[in-house]
Amino acid sequence: MSAIHVILFLPWCVAAGATLLLFPYHLELVIFETGYLEPCKGIYRFAHFAECGMQYSMTFLASLVLFIYEYPNLGMVITGGLLAQFFHAWQDFQVDRNIPLGNDDRQMIYILATSSWFTGDSVDIQKVEDQYYLSSAMLKNRELDVFVEKDSDEE
Repeated sequence: MSAIHVILFLPWCVAAGATLLLFPYHLELVIFETGYLEPCKGIYRFAHFAECGMQYSMTFLASLVLFIYEYPNLGMVITGGLLAQFFHAWQDFQVDRNIPLGNDDRQMIYILATSSWFTGDSVDIQKVEDQYYLSSAMLKNRELDVFVEKDSDEE
């Protein structure tokens, strides 16, 4: 790892958190193509964000709070613009539990934020063929609860 990577690590964490919250369509560019992490897909992508996503977000929010503390007037104006971008980025989002985990970044962030990051609960995952889904997901009009019942019967 070069010295420039070490020097820019904290700003990269702030940018990664901002991207998670404000520009979820650009996660690949900011998080995986900057040289800090190798690109990953599917369940590996989900696992990475389950492990590190909240820290990225909190780093960004902490830097925003520090900016507001240091420059209250400008900080409030910038916060207004960031809130507008947040609502713009998430306005048309709807949960679709038929999408495999890690294939839709906004859904992945939403699932982790509502079920793991803020509650501390684990996410129940069900493997169907080569894909991973939330255990309560529906796939091609079939309930995955059939698979869960099979696992329960084996116990």
